[in-house]
Amino acid sequence: MKNQKTQGEEKPVRGELLVVNEAYKYSGLGRTTFYDCLKKGEIPYFHPPRGRMLVDTADIDDWLRKYKVQAGEPVKI
Repeated sequence: MKNQKTQGEEKPVRGELLVVNEAYKYSGLGRTTFYDCLKKGEIPYFHPPRGRMLVDTADIDDWLRKYKVQAGEPVKI
């Protein structure tokens, strides 16, 4: 794994494959919300035969960027 150490803890880097339990933490989303996004096809994932689901951190980053609010834009609640 290509991890970067930050203050004693390792953080995944862009382009690394994570199992879903690591991926939802990386995204900052709740577990249920993240699984819902996977089920809806909003975030791509790999599911090899007899393997665990894997998510590319680059895909998570790209998906999150779609929801970036630019400075000066009004907050929508």
